[in-house]
Amino acid sequence: MNYQIQQGDCLELMKTIPDGSVDAIATDPPYCVGATSNGTKASFSDFNLMRPFWELCFDEWRRVLKDGGHAYCCTDWRTYPFLYPLMIKYLRVRNLIVWDYGWIKAGNFYRPTHELIMFATKGDSERKFSKKESDVWRA
Repeated sequence: MNYQIQQGDCLELMKTIPDGSVDAIATDPPYCVGATSNGTKASFSDFNLMRPFWELCFDEWRRVLKDGGHAYCCTDWRTYPFLYPLMIKYLRVRNLIVWDYGWIKAGNFYRPTHELIMFATKGDSERKFSKKESDVWRA
């Protein structure tokens, strides 16, 4: 197999990737950019600053993924309600995975020990993992 890692502006780099050539996308973007990431109160509409980026990004994911390809996008409880309705316009959202780290991260009030991962496919997809696989991953 031939694997390649590239670094740069994702929207620019994805333009160089041939259509339907990617088996899987896994990404852990910054959460709440332009909204609330430091515990201060913000409005849900503040996420609209990110809407053009995500629509371009998800459209590129659909273009570069092979039919049946998988996409994993890490998120958190604040960003998920914004990303979900955008992602379903471009990919078939299959599940929300909870990644239980088993250790406490920084945060306010109840400190998180998990991360959320949106799992989607381009169209129909054959299962590429065990039928026993849970939607809760433990470290």
